Amino acid sequence: MEKLIIKYLTDKASPSEIEALEKWIQLEGNDQIFEEYVRINFLANNQAVGPDIEGNKAKLIEYAQRKRRVYRLGRVKTVFKYAAIFVALVALSFYGYDYFYSGSSVIGDQEADTAQPALIIADEDIILKNDKGEIQVLDEKSKSNIVHNSQGRQVAQQNGAQINYHENEDTAQELVYNEIFVPYGKRFQVTLSDGTLVHLNSGTSLKFPINFIAGQERGVFLKGEAFFEVTKHKSDAFVIHSGDLGIQVLGTKFNVSSYEEDQRTNTVLVEGSVQVYDTSKPDSKVVLKTGEMATHRPGQNQIAVQTVNTDLYTAWMDGRLILRKMPFKLIRKKLERHYNVTIVNHNKDLDEATYNVNFDNETIEQVLKVLNENFKVDYEITNNQIIIN
Repeated sequence: MEKLIIKYLTDKASPSEIEALEKWIQLEGNDQIFEEYVRINFLANNQAVGPDIEGNKAKLIEYAQRKRRVYRLGRVKTVFKYAAIFVALVALSFYGYDYFYSGSSVIGDQEADTAQPALIIADEDIILKNDKGEIQVLDEKSKSNIVHNSQGRQVAQQNGAQINYHENEDTAQELVYNEIFVPYGKRFQVTLSDGTLVHLNSGTSLKFPINFIAGQERGVFLKGEAFFEVTKHKSDAFVIHSGDLGIQVLGTKFNVSSYEEDQRTNTVLVEGSVQVYDTSKPDSKVVLKTGEMATHRPGQNQIAVQTVNTDLYTAWMDGRLILRKMPFKLIRKKLERHYNVTIVNHNKDLDEATYNVNFDNETIEQVLKVLNENFKVDYEITNNQIIIN
């Protein structure tokens, strides 16, 4: 059990292992053992010095004591939340210091900074374009929005933040495409005509046939980030085209992130098996196993493979950001996409600093306040832009 606890505290435990750990904690006396491991883990990682460290420690200890009292009343789940305080602590390498942070949902309520002007977040539309280039706005509040093709035939129905395409009773003779555009600050789901479910992240476009042709590959085109739950077809492979990368599957669950500004495509396999290949060298395919990530950079023929914690790459579907060993310049872009804001950074040293950070359901105002109070990131809001100095 010691190895399992350590895996949990280092963010490497699988969902099944976490479930087993939860059952073990419910046995009498195991909660104290678990809490002691959490305490040791926290102390081992909290040897930093620098501004605000002692203050943050005090807040953490006070909060942990409150949560421990709640747990004694019989809420088993609380011990996981208590542990998460420490697991989610952020060791931020910033000008030689290590900083620790637990999100605003954990340590008190982070109120918006009233000294700054209020940010106005634009409510941009989710757009659907048919094969003739005609545009239809998809309102997430709509409960029964019918989608027609260019000939006026019903091909799909929208229900809230999801649109479902119908399988054509007639055999399709040619591919007719639709394309959906999801703006910054929003997410959306598409069920394709074969039953494949696609979760689309902010700033993403997906081009896909309204019906697939039997006996041919089921091909779609992605820009941005999406999680695919592909319906199995023994003969018709499902292929995602993203830049100069191809991803081929028969039926599986995986995440693809291919934002142009990130200058890389990451494919993370959650379940099943996929083949990843450079379209300029289609014969050199890399086969991923569950829990592996393939990384490909435009213009390079190599595909790097590593084992990862898949939860870190799928948390966005629940509205969370879990970032590991990431430069602030990339974090800025993720915040822009997630919240639909513009961030201008004049602090070039900050851009190169590497961060490990979790954000759950905080508003952008709360995120900025945390960055300012805990990490001394100075910012101002000017002309509805976030300016970091």
